[in-house]
Amino acid sequence: MARGVYADIHASNPRTPAPGSVSLRELRERLGVTQATVARGADMSQGDVSRLERRTDWLYTSLERYAAGMGGHLELYIVVNGQRYLVDP
Repeated sequence: MARGVYADIHASNPRTPAPGSVSLRELRERLGVTQATVARGADMSQGDVSRLERRTDWLYTSLERYAAGMGGHLELYIVVNGQRYLVDP
């Protein structure tokens, strides 16, 4: 089971998905978790979860809550010249 949601920031085009990446909805579905379950764990409404899954720009705190709602945690990496750097929020 995934331990969190990973995000790579691509300087060349931040809107282009990284190879092998998944959307929030795809991740949730792969884990077999419903929007209602995420909403309860994240202290959000199901509608808020649905809107978050459709967005392409997120607040870090919203992603933290979403990950926690799936039983995970958020880790943020910045990739520069192929080197990954874990960002300490």
